[in-house]
Amino acid sequence: EFDVSDDELEETVLRINFSYPSSSSSSDDEKGSSALTAVQKYTNSFPFAAVLPVQPLTYLPVNMSNGNPALKVTFLRKKTAEKGSMDGGMLFTSRLVSEEDYDNDNNDVGNGALLDDNNNSNYKKGIELTARRITKGQTVSKIFSEKLMILAFVKGLSEQRGKDVLVEGGNVEVDSVFHLWM
Repeated sequence: EFDVSDDELEETVLRINFSYPSSSSSSDDEKGSSALTAVQKYTNSFPFAAVLPVQPLTYLPVNMSNGNPALKVTFLRKKTAEKGSMDGGMLFTSRLVSEEDYDNDNNDVGNGALLDDNNNSNYKKGIELTARRITKGQTVSKIFSEKLMILAFVKGLSEQRGKDVLVEGGNVEVDSVFHLWM
């Protein structure tokens, strides 16, 4: 049993692409794993409740149907006979990617890595973080709450705590940010 299935998820409200430098002293897999851990650490430790002090919510680590870890932020409301206590939310996922995972229109195609003569991938590697809307259980749109959370999450990456977490992960850098409120 997995905590979150893809059919619960709606549109993507945030996508951030991160990169990390390759190193001759450690393998790309180690660098990638360390960088991904840093992005997940930032996500899991982000103070979502402080952004929306009046909105009751939970944020818990969950597993996706593909086995990848994620962070599920759930908006809460008072439970009634007609409605449950969950009022939608957002799901933050991150994964290692490389340029060969995308076609020229930036669509995810999920190909395997192409290797050169030395069995090295010739594609840039990075991390993709996405936040997707969960509308299950929602009776009123939470777009204002979502906007405040996403803007604070993105801003936090440029603040000292966010920078420190990314540096610890091997000098992870933000390459690009897209969100609905740009």
